[in-house]
Amino acid sequence: MKKIIWALVVFLLSGILGLLALNNLPLKEPLFPLLAGLFGISALLLSTQSTNVIPEQKFDSNFYIGNVFMHIKGVVCSALMNVLPALGSAQATILAQAFSKKQSGEEFLVITGGISTVSVLFILTTLFLINKARSGVIAIMKQFLVIGNYEFLVLIAASFASVGFSVFLVMILGRYFANKIGKIKYRALSVGIIIFIIALVGVFSGWLGWLVLSVSTAIGLIAPKVGVKRIHAMGCLVIPVVAYFL
Repeated sequence: MKKIIWALVVFLLSGILGLLALNNLPLKEPLFPLLAGLFGISALLLSTQSTNVIPEQKFDSNFYIGNVFMHIKGVVCSALMNVLPALGSAQATILAQAFSKKQSGEEFLVITGGISTVSVLFILTTLFLINKARSGVIAIMKQFLVIGNYEFLVLIAASFASVGFSVFLVMILGRYFANKIGKIKYRALSVGIIIFIIALVGVFSGWLGWLVLSVSTAIGLIAPKVGVKRIHAMGCLVIPVVAYFL
């Protein structure tokens, strides 16, 4: 019960901040400091406190693709989340995990990868059927391209082709990066990224952006500190979207 209350607190606080940032404050790019604080800097700050060391990576020649149930679960969860406003792949992953009592690392990667892939197909289908953009990339593409039957089929074919190509690319590059990842100093990298994000927020959103970034970072830190998932901070988008349609 305590975690439910804290989850509601995080959801409402992020929602109120989202309403202020998106509707009341004169920000040029309100989503940037809002999301960067809730999900970016808050996570990076916690990672700077960690003393964990990345273990040496072991390579396995086996190619794990999961089972049929895992793929069906990913498709169904992705389909459900992609028809609802302000929800997407992250929420689909949480929903899929709710149907699994025990889940290995391999199963998690297969499900999340499947959800992300299927989400792209559903986003393209949504654009084609009802002319609604469900992502920033699609919104930009919509400005330059009229989606007809031919364009839709080309985009779907390109999506499948890119998925197939990426599998082989990951198999080649993954081994290389796995060898190098242990040499990365994550604390220094995290600090550098934090400074970079703060600078970008100042450039794009000014001092009000820094204010929103500070508050959103504080809210983003609440979730892991009290033991609830940071995904509840998606209230920053859910509440403004619901309020818009009321």
